Amino acid sequence: MRPWSARKLVSLVAALAVVVVACGGATGETGEQPTLYVDLSDYRIAPDKAVVPPGRVVIGIRNHASMSHDLKVIKTDAAPDQLPYDQGAAKVKEDGKVAGLENIPGGASRKLVVADLAPGRYVLICNVAGHYLLGMRAPLEVK
Repeated sequence: MRPWSARKLVSLVAALAVVVVACGGATGETGEQPTLYVDLSDYRIAPDKAVVPPGRVVIGIRNHASMSHDLKVIKTDAAPDQLPYDQGAAKVKEDGKVAGLENIPGGASRKLVVADLAPGRYVLICNVAGHYLLGMRAPLEVK
């Protein structure tokens, strides 16, 4: 390899490292401590708190299941088991969704940052087909 090619390769690797590090926050991986922990298991969502303060909320998600799950944050005045549901898709209609992460692998942990969570009532759901009806929902109040 000629010297100028080696320098270009080192520069390219360094640039890619900067991009990978910079994108870490975009996927929800931050150094911030979670405001709220949410444990996912097969057909259950268990937040460690029922009420969180408004503003920036960091949700630590731990998927204890063997399968992938989602976590969606839906702002609504409806009861957790009364969200509008599309029978054909076997999913909740996501009107009012303020944040979410999809395809959280079994055994994985993720962080979801909600920049400005407004006061009100929310429902945390998994919207993988059929999971909401099997019980993957939990209320959350922001006040």
